[in-house]
Amino acid sequence: MAKLPFHKRIQDAVDKLGIMNGTKLPDPTLPSDIDKKNNDAVNDFFDKHALVKKFFILDVIKKHVEGQHKATKTNVLTRLGIKEDALAAGDTKTFQFDNVNLTYKVTAGRALLNREQMQVVLMTKLSKLVPGAKNLSLDEAIKVLEAGTSTGKPPLTLTPATTAE
Repeated sequence: MAKLPFHKRIQDAVDKLGIMNGTKLPDPTLPSDIDKKNNDAVNDFFDKHALVKKFFILDVIKKHVEGQHKATKTNVLTRLGIKEDALAAGDTKTFQFDNVNLTYKVTAGRALLNREQMQVVLMTKLSKLVPGAKNLSLDEAIKVLEAGTSTGKPPLTLTPATTAE
């Protein structure tokens, strides 16, 4: 049998968290208000439990890994002497350490539109930027910004927890 690539072996180990290796949550107990003879209700309860349990485990892993990733990235940048603020778009370099390497590649920054800055431009610089235009009043600038504003989907936060302890 062929040995799996290293990244796949890490993924498989993470997939086992919450299932084995001392991290298994206790099996759920069917609530008394669900009839044990109603297979659909029983299956529905256990399916939902399994899904929420998986989400809980992944949420814990994600938060832990994000913190570890951020701290380690800072340490890597410091230890390798990579000064992030001094890098420019197009910069690239690879560091090789026997069987691991790290490559950085700097791409162009994302352009962001700042609402307050745009309001100032419409009120103070529009006449210089657009021939024949006049600077807008505060009310006019706000109306232009409101006309070009769309509201996205409101964020949803799911907070899983366990009562197993």
